Amino acid sequence: MIGLKKLAYVFSFSLILCVSLLNAQELSTSSKKAQKAYEAGESAYRINDLESAEYFFKQAVEIDHEFFEAWIVLGEIYEEQKLDTNAIVAYQKRWI
Repeated sequence: MIGLKKLAYVFSFSLILCVSLLNAQELSTSSKKAQKAYEAGESAYRINDLESAEYFFKQAVEIDHEFFEAWIVLGEIYEEQKLDTNAIVAYQKRWI
């Protein structure tokens, strides 16, 4: 069984890769509401307001369950809050 630390490193690498790809292309959702929630989450995340960022990214994935980037950043937020189980669930939902 893969340890949580190793799994966290794999997902962190995935996040870095995703962020790099995001700079080169548009978001994976066509929903304007989901995009607005994502942008609000990004703003909160940049100033380290994890509670607000979590709220907005959750809102984004509720609007569009397949919103790849929102799931990834939500998982990263959970990692920073030491909520490893929630992080794993968020990362897994991204792949479902």
